[in-house]
Amino acid sequence: MQSLFFKIFLGFCIVVVLVGFSLETSSILANYYEVRWQMVLHSIMPMEAEKSARLYEQSGKQAVEDYLDDLQRQKSVRFYFFDEDGNSLIDRGAPEVILKLAKAKEL
Repeated sequence: MQSLFFKIFLGFCIVVVLVGFSLETSSILANYYEVRWQMVLHSIMPMEAEKSARLYEQSGKQAVEDYLDDLQRQKSVRFYFFDEDGNSLIDRGAPEVILKLAKAKEL
């Protein structure tokens, strides 16, 4: 009886350790990929903003909307386009927090 209890207890401990290890590993990997994705976005954002500004000046609002829609499909990130005063230059409903950041010129 004692050896059966020990085997069950040992099996339970092994399962707990494996589950804990799996959760910790997935958390570390998720954090790594999130940080890496943010670095990629921060490196391309100035280029995309400059390209969008040139496109807006040359081809107008609709061309920028189409370009940002294509970019959104490629990068799975929602893009917005504001002037230096924080006013939206395209017809795209931005969340309230984004509008506040744009008005505060923190973007």
